[in-house]
Amino acid sequence: MSKISVVVPVYNVQEYLESCINSILVQTLSDIQIILVDDGSKDNSGEICDVYQKKDKRVKVIHQENGGVMKARAAGVYIASSDWICFVDADDTIAPDALECMYSYVANDIDIVVFESQTDIICNVQEYIQLLFKFQLLALWGKLYRRDLLNKYALSIPPQFKVGEDFICQLRILCMVKRKIQLCSEKKYIYNTNNPNSVQKSHQKSYEYEMAVLNEVADIMERMQLNEEQAKIAYLKWRIIYLGGMIGLRYPVDYKCKWITQLEKECNNYSLSSKERLTIDAIHIPFFRLFLIVEKYLKKEARNLINRIKEYI
Repeated sequence: MSKISVVVPVYNVQEYLESCINSILVQTLSDIQIILVDDGSKDNSGEICDVYQKKDKRVKVIHQENGGVMKARAAGVYIASSDWICFVDADDTIAPDALECMYSYVANDIDIVVFESQTDIICNVQEYIQLLFKFQLLALWGKLYRRDLLNKYALSIPPQFKVGEDFICQLRILCMVKRKIQLCSEKKYIYNTNNPNSVQKSHQKSYEYEMAVLNEVADIMERMQLNEEQAKIAYLKWRIIYLGGMIGLRYPVDYKCKWITQLEKECNNYSLSSKERLTIDAIHIPFFRLFLIVEKYLKKEARNLINRIKEYI
């Protein structure tokens, strides 16, 4: 049995796919399984996968109808033969020693190995969830998971979540974690920021979409039952940020809905920053919402300016 199964969801990435697969094949840890899941690609991606399967016995290919990245990942996990799973996106690459470095942290008391972290520590679930709610380490890639964590509940993310599915999947996975989580600051994952077809770039969010994310996270948190105070605070502040973002984007927020009234009630028990207090006060004071709208607009324009500058450099 291989030490690690690398699952690669593949959809219309013929321009990047060979670089991705080659970066996995040349790993210094050679005792691996590579599962390429062609998720109904309409370009030559499926054929490229088949070529690699014929060239290297470590490569396994699945062809399926298009169902989205999470269904593709799940299909790969379900046939994986290893006790440890690593996800790599088909338009990205990994450093030659990435898998060997990650596997060196595998231990009996570790459930997840996380690279790309800002710190080198071992933490528990409720400490790790604080990082997720601070918008850190959100992606499924750059991590090594025990195979038994990736059950049907963890992987059956509703297809409506085109952006944020990694975050939701990680929260679901944490419901299964019984051991510790190893955080490492080593950078071994090479993320491709130039793919114009990336869902992150093309997906258009909406008020209904954001509400679906909030409701999904609330369901997971109810299942998980946070009991550490700092984890509860992190979840609270994440919802405040979410509310501020929705106001800033001028969504038709229903300020009388249950999640907002509950959030406002919880905030009475904690000390908030001035920005957080402004967001909560904006629930009842329309004038304060203008600050959040202007801030969101200025941030967007700043990002656009930076991107234009990068194009000329």
